[in-house]
Amino acid sequence: MSFPNPIYEGTVQTILEHFNEYAWFPILINKDYFLLDGQHRLEVAHRLNLRFIDAIIDNQEAVKEIAEQIVKTNRKRICALKDKRTVWL
Repeated sequence: MSFPNPIYEGTVQTILEHFNEYAWFPILINKDYFLLDGQHRLEVAHRLNLRFIDAIIDNQEAVKEIAEQIVKTNRKRICALKDKRTVWL
């Protein structure tokens, strides 16, 4: 496997020596399954023959769409409140 950042054997060994499944952080990948963060954890997973690990898919497009929808919804609420002349205390 090749990663954009080098894998340091000392870091891998430290993770292996102190492995704790409850303190395992997910790796970060993009929507094309390219590894963004977690190359040492992924290497440890390979060495431990783990079949599954947690991963977070970084999808900035989805985040942008959700933010735009929230803004639209809030604008509709503001317009509705102005029309009703409601005062919130």
